[in-house]
Amino acid sequence: MQLKKISQALLVLGVAGIANHTFAAEEGAQKAEKIEVTGSRIKRISSETPSPLTIISRKEIEQSGKASVAEVLRSISANNANSYNETFTNSFAPGASGISLRGLGQKATLVLLNGRRVANYGFAQNLSDAFFDLNSIPASAIQRIEVLRDGASAVYGSDAIAGVVNVILRKDFAGLETTASAGTSTEGGLNEYRMSATGGIGNIDEDKFNVLLSVDYLKRDSLRASERDFTKDQDFRKYPGGLFGWSAGGGTFRVSATARQAFANCPNGTVKMDASNFNNPYTGSVLTGDVCAFNTADMLELMPGTERVNAFARGTADFGVVQGYGEVLLSHTDTDQTFTPAAISNSGTGTRYNPETGGLTLDNHKLPVGHPNNPFATTARFAYAFLDVGPRSSKIISDSYRVLGGLKGEFSGWDWDFAAGTSESKAKNTQYNRINGEELVKAITNATYDFYNPSNSKAVVDKLRLNIVRESTSTVKFADFKVSGELFDLPAGTVGMAAGLDWRSEEMDDRPDAALAGGLVLGQGATRTQGKRDVTAGFVEFVAPLTKQLEMTVAGRQDSYSDFGSAFAPKLGLKWTPAKQVMLRGSYSEGFRAPTLAENAQSNSTFFVSVIDSNHPVAGEKGKTFSVAGVIASNPNLEAEKSKSYTLGMVFEPSNNFNATVDYYKIRQNKLVSSDDTQFVVDNSNLPQYKDAVVRDAGTGNILYVVTSYRNLLFVETKGVDLTATWRSNSTKFGRFTADFDGNYLLSYRKPPADGQPADEYVGRSLSDGTYPRFKATVGFGWEKGDLTSKFKVNHTDGYRQEQAAGQTEVTSNTTLDWYGSYVVNKQFSASLSVQNVFDRTPPFDAAYASRYGIGTNFTLYDLRGRYVRATGNYKF
Repeated sequence: MQLKKISQALLVLGVAGIANHTFAAEEGAQKAEKIEVTGSRIKRISSETPSPLTIISRKEIEQSGKASVAEVLRSISANNANSYNETFTNSFAPGASGISLRGLGQKATLVLLNGRRVANYGFAQNLSDAFFDLNSIPASAIQRIEVLRDGASAVYGSDAIAGVVNVILRKDFAGLETTASAGTSTEGGLNEYRMSATGGIGNIDEDKFNVLLSVDYLKRDSLRASERDFTKDQDFRKYPGGLFGWSAGGGTFRVSATARQAFANCPNGTVKMDASNFNNPYTGSVLTGDVCAFNTADMLELMPGTERVNAFARGTADFGVVQGYGEVLLSHTDTDQTFTPAAISNSGTGTRYNPETGGLTLDNHKLPVGHPNNPFATTARFAYAFLDVGPRSSKIISDSYRVLGGLKGEFSGWDWDFAAGTSESKAKNTQYNRINGEELVKAITNATYDFYNPSNSKAVVDKLRLNIVRESTSTVKFADFKVSGELFDLPAGTVGMAAGLDWRSEEMDDRPDAALAGGLVLGQGATRTQGKRDVTAGFVEFVAPLTKQLEMTVAGRQDSYSDFGSAFAPKLGLKWTPAKQVMLRGSYSEGFRAPTLAENAQSNSTFFVSVIDSNHPVAGEKGKTFSVAGVIASNPNLEAEKSKSYTLGMVFEPSNNFNATVDYYKIRQNKLVSSDDTQFVVDNSNLPQYKDAVVRDAGTGNILYVVTSYRNLLFVETKGVDLTATWRSNSTKFGRFTADFDGNYLLSYRKPPADGQPADEYVGRSLSDGTYPRFKATVGFGWEKGDLTSKFKVNHTDGYRQEQAAGQTEVTSNTTLDWYGSYVVNKQFSASLSVQNVFDRTPPFDAAYASRYGIGTNFTLYDLRGRYVRATGNYKF
């Protein structure tokens, strides 16, 4: 009776999970054979382990209407904060897409391909976060995706603190299958084309071999801010906290702190307007006079254009007692981005990296008295955009591969598997139309560049222009051996065991352009990383039936690194089935994340940031805002981050048609690798730990740069509840109906904002280091009858407090509806149509993202594609 009440309550809520096929009847065919599931190395009949596991099937990927693996994974509720994709165009890792389970960051989520590691993306996110680029996986080759929502360092080692995403590719295939699709936004722009083909020959049972090849091609046009009503005029003043987003620096003198004066003739592409348009009523800033301004919308990319080719090949041969296999994964991606032109700020100074000091070079950008463009009797500060040089743009080319070969077999009832391989990711970012700071100083001093003249000669313009290249290579070589089988019998059943050895060698080489490293580029920092390390590990796992209803899993892994040292990770799990319809489960695990090579190898990063200098030695300068350089240095003495994870949950299936899960989790991650906030260091430069961190100019007292290093500083603790369920009706004359639900409720996310500070609660807030919605969920309703399939999906993300920009306190929640429909014409051909965001809802306005990026919405959660329609055809030969 109690189970019936629970199931009725869940049905009222519309619950049914995205893919937790817990005891589902459709999995019955697999229950007869032993399988290995993510989070365990022991093959078993049941796919249910003490740890919560979400399985996204190939069918569900197709019905999502999404074109890439990244889009599918980013929509799951466990990906609730701090993940980025290619919409983050101003990123240190442009063109790539990652996933952040539990909001702990992309470097705390381990992504595997067929249970093994792949080289991280060539560029690190946020200066130091190593992650795997999900865009490099061919969607047509995917069999299913398993998302382990629990720590798994005891099985897989480093990075598996928040969980594991294991992308399972097809093991064998015979025949030929092709797919073509085209998509577009009903608001215009963002046209997308995708083609794929999968072919295979041989039957492993009859022919003793199989070879398959899968190739994906995708091309997507860019989407500019000028192509959306929400962003095209860059005027956000109708929203709380919104400002006028045009650039006032098209050619404008700074007469005083609040007075502006436009150039006598505004340069081409700019218009004269009243300076009061740029007032900020939320901070009390009031400007007078006029400015030369321009709309930046056509230069801002909401989504960059991209072109990808991904391929996967696998060969399997059965030699009787031994089976051999080999895999090849290849990926090539081109991504094109556009930004606003390089500019001179009205501060009167320009900033460049100084290779001699590792800090900042301050250039004098004031027009001297007598300069033909200076109408004043004193030196003139001014703002100017180099429209004639052209908008800044980038072309990111990413090439990656993974090659492996292996042997597996059975000996005396024990399964064994050995494999070795290599994987590499190369990234190249060519950045166009940057400004040579040295040449600009000469041009101002010698009056060789006419700021009034929109038609400076090509020779003059080219002398200022710099095109720079950043390149990086990330590699991993690996070998592993594992065995699994049965040890002995207990009264309740057989004890299973798995054990193995892992070895890998990791290397990272991130190389800045010579002009950037030499300090020539105006207003742009640099990163440099060069490091290598070897890792050896051994692991063991046991599963024991303590009683007919109670099963225990114990695992442990010891990793030894050639740089920071070693780490041991244990795990204990219990699964209790008091009745056929109910299973209770729980786990305790310890995990670790080794410092990335950007954090503990030979590396440093330089960036530019604005700070309020309350400790300036000159009284009149105290409290003013200055542009300074931030320098983050690597630290070879870093320890590994450590974590403790707890899960407690229940799985129940009151009937063959309905199942649901509820799981509580808690993760505490200690010794977080981080660097102190630049503003915090400036404010507290008198503290002993910051004695030499703030370096000032001896003459003016201005801060030249702030030096910090990576340290094991903080901790983070997060707690939440996952709810998933599925319901499937029996066949009726009206067809078969389904419903599904996947939700995450974030109870707590606590960490100190800086070293030595008390922990703060982050849930329901948006701060500089992330946005943490309280609740994220999807609800799906499907119908199948004969050759017809239709599915609706509701996507919901809670609102949050906006704490980065004045004038706005709350960002509203967002709910959208997707639809998918397909028709099987015959055994060879099927067609489908999908519509994402059926009602064309614009995401909620976020003042911080409007002022900082001109996008107007939080791109870690949303995008501005609008209503998106995609048609797909599939043909099987």
